[in-house]
Amino acid sequence: RTAAASVRVPTLSEARQSAQRAHRALVLLFGAKWCEPCKEFDRKVLPQPAVQQALGSVTFIHYDGEVEPGREAARELKILGFPTLVALAQD
Repeated sequence: RTAAASVRVPTLSEARQSAQRAHRALVLLFGAKWCEPCKEFDRKVLPQPAVQQALGSVTFIHYDGEVEPGREAARELKILGFPTLVALAQD
């Protein structure tokens, strides 16, 4: 079990509140453990310095869309497939 796996993922409501308090856009990434394109995105795209720099200016949440709280967030946002990236501005 990695350190990242032990971090509690916020609910969508908590994530929205956190982004609002920080005056930042909320960026959500939905994936699933079995999803090969999701694994490739996690492995090849997310670690890139330009991507990490861009994510530093937003509130970023990576959800597993098949377990809570990701499942509920995916249901609320009507996510139909993985991977799906959603950006929500404060306005």
